[in-house]
Amino acid sequence: MLIQPKRGICELCEDNPTSNQRLEWYDYKSRYTKAYENHILFVLVNSTISDVSLKENLGYDAIDGILERKVKG
Repeated sequence: MLIQPKRGICELCEDNPTSNQRLEWYDYKSRYTKAYENHILFVLVNSTISDVSLKENLGYDAIDGILERKVKG
């Protein structure tokens, strides 16, 4: 399941600017909730990215991206 935040368009403003809904339970521009990303980190303990990719039916790059965002070196 992917997140699709609500999007607003100002019909009265010049150039019709848009704004996206932002909530605490997900990071802006992330496709997954914070809870799911934390779940992925938990599943990664003593596992490889390839193992988790198979278990969660999620692409390698998606898991690698979660790991990069959550574990900032």
